[in-house]
Amino acid sequence: MRGIMISCLGKHNQIKCLCFVLLNGNWYRSHDLAFKVNTSDASARTSLAKWVRWQLVTLWLDQEGNRKYKLSSKGYRWLSRHWDEFPITRWVSELPPYKQEYFSFLNE
Repeated sequence: MRGIMISCLGKHNQIKCLCFVLLNGNWYRSHDLAFKVNTSDASARTSLAKWVRWQLVTLWLDQEGNRKYKLSSKGYRWLSRHWDEFPITRWVSELPPYKQEYFSFLNE
């Protein structure tokens, strides 16, 4: 990744990791993703633009002009490589209860 280091320490990087988990295999619009990980739409859009530039996330425009995002193969490799470092269960438990259901697939 040519000098790009992504850690998962702090609130900002917690949101990043939760976004990557949801984007793995799924297309999301920025405001849907922001709602599910409990952040602002502006913050999600800013982060997604960076991740697209770094090729960690793929951008797709649908027929109606909506921007949708999905984790790229490069982003998936990064997520797989660092998965054991993430306290993902704790982070999900810190979300409001009605948002925890979006991560229920992690318990399967």
